Amino acid sequence: MSIVWKVGAAVLVLLAIAGAVKAITDDDSDPNYKTVTIGSTEVSIPFYISGDELIPATIKRYMAKLGYVPAYRHCVAGELARKISPAELEGDSGVSATAFKEKTIDAMAQANPKCSEPGRPILDPDATPEQIARIRESLVAALPVELASLNLTADQTACAAKRVGQLSDAEVLAAENGGPSRGQAIFAKAMEPCFR
Repeated sequence: MSIVWKVGAAVLVLLAIAGAVKAITDDDSDPNYKTVTIGSTEVSIPFYISGDELIPATIKRYMAKLGYVPAYRHCVAGELARKISPAELEGDSGVSATAFKEKTIDAMAQANPKCSEPGRPILDPDATPEQIARIRESLVAALPVELASLNLTADQTACAAKRVGQLSDAEVLAAENGGPSRGQAIFAKAMEPCFR
């Protein structure tokens, strides 16, 4: 089975944002900040940031924690802020989680080509093992959304997620910084045994 990805590897990481904002709470350690929890990653946002500023601030800080380069995360945050409302990000819009994920996929599919420049890394080549582990975790969490249109069995989807979760740090870096074709090739090779 050949897999054609709708969006690049970096985009899958951002899909973890879709429906994965677990909490926006006061920061107990500093009353001037609130903590946004996305997956297992906590991001501190100044308390005065809200409304239309919440999405770009959250996305920029989240992507910084993952090791994305400033130009890429600034561009992605701006693109997503034009397409997603703060209420949708916080889960207060009445839009279903599935509809929000689909909207985020479409928004990222449009943003990624605008924000990626051929030959320029989008992930810091010196990203720490912890940053790469967070990216890998986000890729695994977002994979079922990307694979949903392929009508795979639950076992095939679980196998694919497990195989992507086993990618080495070097493979994750290559998938992120090698452009969409390179990323697709890395993921396809990893997941191919699941589709035989």
